[in-house]
Amino acid sequence: MQLILYCPHHRVCLLEKCPACEAPISAHRHIPYRCPHCQQGDYRAAVSTLIRTDHPCYVGELLFLKMLGIMISEEKQTLPTLARSPLLTLSSRAYLHLLGAITSKLAWVFSLQELVLLTKLLEASPTEDLALQHVLYTTKRSVLFLLFNWLFLEWPMHFATFLDALYSISTPPFIGEKHENVNAYSRSLFNDSVDQDSYAWLHQAYQQYHQQFRFDPTRTDHLREKMNYLAQSMHKQQRETPELMQSKASDLIEKKEQMLYIPPRLLTPTLPYPWESITSVLSRAAEKMKHPFPELLLYRPPFTPNPFLIGSPNQPDSFGEPRLPFEVDDQILAYLLQIPLEDLSQLSRAQLVSSLGLRPYGISHQYAELNETDLNSWLLRTTFHITKICPSCVREQGGYDRLYWNLRGVLCCPRHRVQLLERCPTCLHSITSVRLQVSQCQFCQRDLCKHQTEPLPVDSLLLASTSVLMTMLRFPSSEASTAYERLDPSPLLLEEPFIYFALLTHFTDEIGSYDVHSQRQLLSQCFSHMFGDNAFITDQKDIDPYARDAIVLLFHAVFSNWPIHFFTFLTILYRSVRLYKLRPNDIQYRWWWLLNKKWTYITPEWLIDAFEKHELLYKESEDIEYH
Repeated sequence: MQLILYCPHHRVCLLEKCPACEAPISAHRHIPYRCPHCQQGDYRAAVSTLIRTDHPCYVGELLFLKMLGIMISEEKQTLPTLARSPLLTLSSRAYLHLLGAITSKLAWVFSLQELVLLTKLLEASPTEDLALQHVLYTTKRSVLFLLFNWLFLEWPMHFATFLDALYSISTPPFIGEKHENVNAYSRSLFNDSVDQDSYAWLHQAYQQYHQQFRFDPTRTDHLREKMNYLAQSMHKQQRETPELMQSKASDLIEKKEQMLYIPPRLLTPTLPYPWESITSVLSRAAEKMKHPFPELLLYRPPFTPNPFLIGSPNQPDSFGEPRLPFEVDDQILAYLLQIPLEDLSQLSRAQLVSSLGLRPYGISHQYAELNETDLNSWLLRTTFHITKICPSCVREQGGYDRLYWNLRGVLCCPRHRVQLLERCPTCLHSITSVRLQVSQCQFCQRDLCKHQTEPLPVDSLLLASTSVLMTMLRFPSSEASTAYERLDPSPLLLEEPFIYFALLTHFTDEIGSYDVHSQRQLLSQCFSHMFGDNAFITDQKDIDPYARDAIVLLFHAVFSNWPIHFFTFLTILYRSVRLYKLRPNDIQYRWWWLLNKKWTYITPEWLIDAFEKHELLYKESEDIEYH
């Protein structure tokens, strides 16, 4: 059985592998103590530390076997330890139900590392033997079994101690004034998951604890500091002990969970700057609280239950940054930043799209349209932990990250006319979105802005493309600039944002669906014919060749200098792009079908007129070449 870790008779750890060859122990072997694989391993030679008779894990094993109908002679020795435990009064069915209900809810919310640290904080394991702790802390199942048995040994003292610790180390800590997520979780753990008739003693203890609850800030701060010390010691031990790093327990802990830190209870407000990203505000908040691992603020704080997992009705939806993991809810963000809950909306990039008044979801699969969900997925990056930066913005006094830098199509900073950087110029690592120093790389600790960046030309296509996209998102001219005027004459500038983004998203999706060779030919020939051979050359080319979306640039180039560039695009498109398993001239029919059928609800009349005019001119040129 997986819950039995020690021999009930001899109180030694049960072996799983041969001590000589580490092969799994076979159930069928000629000599009980001899390894059948290597023929040399003697199971009797394994050295194991005796577990104490009053250890919660050992006591729990004997009680578990008793509930299964297996009587052990050593059970009499554990009766004094179980004297105050209500588990003895339960039937086998009630005991097994309670064991499954509580351990499953704990496993659903907390990671292995959190459970191990919680047992250490509660001092649930009385031994200090490292080998014994290694056995107990190997799997989540064994830690849960240990915590469950400790919880009900000294009833109800251990129960109250557990709730004190859980309420103190959660973020924000429970202070008793209103129902927080952690209180809703404890209610679902001890009150809602079991019926009142069979477990009246548990309901009574839970209700009595909350009636007598008094928030103690001194004890809360002490427990939070102690947990951080335990987490730091555990992390240091994992780094300095090679055998622990290679153990099964370490394999189960994800990389981001190897570092754990509980924010302090008392925080100072971190007010957002104009158009600041939420990750930038969190960076400044991390600096104030002296957070050793600022990137962890992007994830659910440790020992803080997820409201979506426990069915909490507090916040069914989040108005915070949508690129953060879903387990970070509004209440936690507002607490970390110490700002009103309603002020979080200005930090969200999704708020830019919601202000356009689009439908939440699509309603037609036959015709192209634009809805809020599709535009969000097109604009917003899928990676929330990295960002692009403007070297000039972060170099300023009090510099910070803008929320629009990570939008697709934002290729430069309109304020300083410089291209955005995606990688550190020294180590070429991606730039993390949460950084203690806004101008410093988190990996090499070098200056991200050590290169002097020359401004882009006033008539740069990168600048005009970014400017028109931000203007359509209704950014003020102080952020978006008026560089979009460089696209004149262009009827696209007179259209509503709905038409602009509908054409932009479907145009880029269509070009992006072509094979790589066709895309390269189309892009290179279009830019060469429209702007000459130096269309892409910038002084920052060698620093960062990644922060560029050529298809977005092509879209804006096509609708500039209207309709000459549009005619140039169609001519090159017909002659350079070939659709898979179709005839060469099928690309011409496809674009007629797109503009006249598929995109009929988003295509303006001036675009249809220009397309029909080009078709006549193209047919005449083809006839002349043929003859």
